[in-house]
Amino acid sequence: MKLNAQQALAELGTFTVVILGMGDDGHTASLFPGSDALAAGLDMDSGRDCIAVTPLHAPHQRMSLTLPRLLNSQQIVIHISGASKQQVLSQAEAGDDVMELPIRSILQQQQAPLSIYWAK
Repeated sequence: MKLNAQQALAELGTFTVVILGMGDDGHTASLFPGSDALAAGLDMDSGRDCIAVTPLHAPHQRMSLTLPRLLNSQQIVIHISGASKQQVLSQAEAGDDVMELPIRSILQQQQAPLSIYWAK
């Protein structure tokens, strides 16, 4: 039996650990600021585990897990490296607009324990 991505993800249950990176634009998990799909990806009531995303500055479509699917985790880890990412992380922690910096949706949530690791 062939499953689509939504069906396959729904059958996985709770993730043990989700490890996320972050782009210099504050995106995570292909949830890009300015993307037409961002609101759908962040919608906690969508009932979806994944969405198609077309980045503003990339030539191809991607698949992203939605925020509710990412948060269906026992632990979330954000791993970043470099001074520029540290600046973006600090900016994200200082504000609250998730549409501006989607990483904020992970930083501001209270559903899954969060750890942040930064390497120079």
